[in-house]
Amino acid sequence: MDMKRYFIKEENMDVHITEWGSRRKPVIFCLHGLGSTGFSFIELAEKLKEYFCLIAIAMPGHGKTSPFAELEEYEYPHLAAWVNQIPEKLEINTFYFLSHSWGSFTSLFYLSMFPEKVLSAILVDGGYQTKWRKGETMEKEAAYYEKNFNEYVFNSWDDFLTA
Repeated sequence: MDMKRYFIKEENMDVHITEWGSRRKPVIFCLHGLGSTGFSFIELAEKLKEYFCLIAIAMPGHGKTSPFAELEEYEYPHLAAWVNQIPEKLEINTFYFLSHSWGSFTSLFYLSMFPEKVLSAILVDGGYQTKWRKGETMEKEAAYYEKNFNEYVFNSWDDFLTA
């Protein structure tokens, strides 16, 4: 089966879904990072569609999916509960998670809330750790990540391989 794209209604929102493969295969549910869309999984999906059904949603306010009305709705517990309604609506009981960055944080909250539904998870680049929620200021957190990033920048492959 080739790629298909469609909308479902969720909380009075149009949710854009991209799907590859057959539903008779194990399902991999894909959550993209901030500023991306479900379409970001196309290259991987094209390689795996013979073995799995990959379902990627465009998260609220991304791609062709409607945004949430309130800023608070983007908090992870709400996002995880919102995401949970999609496999239910698609009649998918269990699945694998493949997520990137912001999607990985959402999937971690999902795993804590609905562990029985997820067979296993692959989290790619979980993003920032939000130290500011543990008493650090945003400025200190930004300085930490800038320092951390700069320590991992190499001048050449030789420098990288000998580090």
